[in-house]
Amino acid sequence: MAFLISDIRRTSPQNGCRYFFDSNVWLAVLYDFYNKPYFDPYTKFFNEIIRNRTAPTATIAMPSLLISELINRIMNDIYYYEYCLHTPMADGEKKHTHYKKNYRQSADYLLDLEDACVSIRDYKDKISFISDSLNEYTCDTLIKNIPRHLDFNDHVFTKVALKQNLVLVTNDSDFRVENISILTTQTSLLKLA
Repeated sequence: MAFLISDIRRTSPQNGCRYFFDSNVWLAVLYDFYNKPYFDPYTKFFNEIIRNRTAPTATIAMPSLLISELINRIMNDIYYYEYCLHTPMADGEKKHTHYKKNYRQSADYLLDLEDACVSIRDYKDKISFISDSLNEYTCDTLIKNIPRHLDFNDHVFTKVALKQNLVLVTNDSDFRVENISILTTQTSLLKLA
């Protein structure tokens, strides 16, 4: 077993490779205000794949769990936040209730959801939807011995990346996982290589 971690600033997309961009990178690609300078190497790499110049057969892998997480993050972290600026929660109201009873019922929600989906569909020529292959696991193998340093979604993403031979592109320092090709700028991960 070995860490297969490389510095994204020192590589370029390769033909035939399928790249799995985590949701934080996707948010930086899709929304300028989310994109901080430390995301520049990731958005540059993503855009190289989109432009088809250096590796025309490279693709962006999108399992169902990722698109679900991404759309939920867009709706919660971006659009719901904006909605609350002009429609704040009542005193004592819980976020969950406000989101479901106010925001989801509003015309804003439908417009925001469509906008979120359009922003992802803009990359449809390079996105390859893939199976999460969860049916190949048992309860014991998937939800037993979950690494403490990973969110559960990230744990599943590592399983998918390993099974599907994907290159994981992430700015998340939690991905201390062996036998998966990882591209990052995270110093703590790069030290493991």
